[in-house]
Amino acid sequence: NNERFPDVRFRKALLLATDIVQIMRDANDAPEMGIETFSYTTTGDFALPQSRMKEIFGVKADAAAYKAERAKRIAEATAIIKDLGMTGKKIGLLNIFAGSPANEVLALWQQQLKAIGLNVFLETPPRSQSTARRAKGDYDLQVGTLNLQSDPIAIFNAQFRTGAPRNYYRYKSAEVDGLIDQAKSEFDKAAAAKLLH
Repeated sequence: NNERFPDVRFRKALLLATDIVQIMRDANDAPEMGIETFSYTTTGDFALPQSRMKEIFGVKADAAAYKAERAKRIAEATAIIKDLGMTGKKIGLLNIFAGSPANEVLALWQQQLKAIGLNVFLETPPRSQSTARRAKGDYDLQVGTLNLQSDPIAIFNAQFRTGAPRNYYRYKSAEVDGLIDQAKSEFDKAAAAKLLH
């Protein structure tokens, strides 16, 4: 959501470099903890099954295969950063919610982004300052520690509704707001899925 880095390749490099499962486990000092421990859903099997979430995050892969996949992703991300001429580029990580566990998440993400050649520094101003900077778009990258909620309608409501407190993307759409309202009050799963799509 930051116009400083509009190139989709840069965003792809960040996604390739980021291992959210490792961050969550390390930040909580729980290396063997399963991904389902960090998430919840209010929609039962309407949301992604926990087994599928594990699969997506690579948790079920054997250690060697997971390590090989990570190495492949890091290499691809590093190549993208090099192609963009951004190797060694100074990038700030702004902490929205200073304090634990956000501080740990910030430091762990810094390590992962440094691994692809970025010169990443941390910014942890008081919350009043970070809130003001976020509203103005005065940051390179930002870090928050919201729930890993797997209820898709709740995510849309919290993060994409016009004016929602967690709509850090400043997204606005009267049509989407209306669909969210309908989906929130729809108890038929097939109808709710249709509204979601």
